[in-house]
Amino acid sequence: MLAVTVTGALGALACTVHGVAFVWTTLRADMAITLWGEWVMTVCYLPVVAWGPLLAAVTVHHHRRRTRG
Repeated sequence: MLAVTVTGALGALACTVHGVAFVWTTLRADMAITLWGEWVMTVCYLPVVAWGPLLAAVTVHHHRRRTRG
């Protein structure tokens, strides 16, 4: 059971770091883009940042559910 929890936690950490780095570099890139295009891009890419924390929440819930005595 510990292997599943550790794997999920590492995956959540990796997804969070990757998502934040991806969104940060994409939004900070020097692109010829309109204000509307930048807004649409932000709205579309921002959920990538939520993937890691949501995976962490599901991992914690799974661990608690499976280890409850």
